[in-house]
Amino acid sequence: VSTQSTWGSLYVSSSWVCCGVRFRTTRQACLHCTLCCLSRSTGVQNISTFVLPSELFPPSVRSSFNGIAAAMAKLGALTGNYVYQPMYDQWGMAPLMYFAASVALLGALQSQLILPTNPPTDDTDPGTCCD
Repeated sequence: VSTQSTWGSLYVSSSWVCCGVRFRTTRQACLHCTLCCLSRSTGVQNISTFVLPSELFPPSVRSSFNGIAAAMAKLGALTGNYVYQPMYDQWGMAPLMYFAASVALLGALQSQLILPTNPPTDDTDPGTCCD
């Protein structure tokens, strides 16, 4: 599970870097191609919201943690709406894309360091969810 989440975050991060590089060099065709890759990569991030809680936590708390994960994703999207506009106004589009890449890279690092490589198999013991 952690490997999938890590690789997904690395893919998103590299897509954002490509967007930033392409935006500085050409503003049309290459950027469109890179944005298409990025839009495909956003589906990869759904593993963090929907798959991880069902893999890591026992059935008695799965739906609660799934809801918490979805709420945190929405909070992040809301925060991005307020943070990205001032950043864009001050620095422009390419640095904003590099910032998004660094956030995804932090997600990859967090996935690798925090998530277990083998999720628990015992669904009845809530104490095994985060060991």
